[in-house]
Formats: sequence, structure tokens, C-alpha cells
Amino acid sequence: MKYRQIRSLLQAASSLLDERDGIDRQLAHILDQIAETVQRIDGMSKGSANVIQFPVNGQSHAIVSKGKPEFGSNHRALE
Repeated sequence: MKYRQIRSLLQAASSLLDERDGIDRQLAHILDQIAETVQRIDGMSKGSANVIQFPVNGQSHAIVSKGKPEFGSNHRALE
């Protein structure tokens, strides 16, 4: 439930931005990516295995979950 609320708030914030403004457009894209990640986390919290990949400082990182998500850096398998 909390993840759906977070995702909904991110989508609402994204819709407030002006698509004609370059900075707003970039921020909306980032908010959309975060909303997608929150949706994946919601799926992981329900017990399905999942992999989340995301860039940090130009490097690709991944979180692999086989149950309740925990967060770490780089390619860590989480039980």
C-alpha cells in the first residue's frame, strides 16, 4: 500500500511539470524512473524475485531480491 501511495505521489508531481521546459522535462523523466523503481520494489515486497538495475555515477548497479527487499550497492544478491 505505501509503495502505491509513493508511486502515485511521484506521478502527480511529474504531471505538475511543464513538458515544454527542458529542466522540467528532465525532472519528469527522473520522477517517472523513480516511480517505475518503486513499482518493482512493491512487487519484490510481495515475495516475487526481481532485479532492479539503476545507474549511479555512470556505473550500473543492481539489486537482486528473492523476498523482502534490502538495499546495497553494486551487484549483491539479497536473501
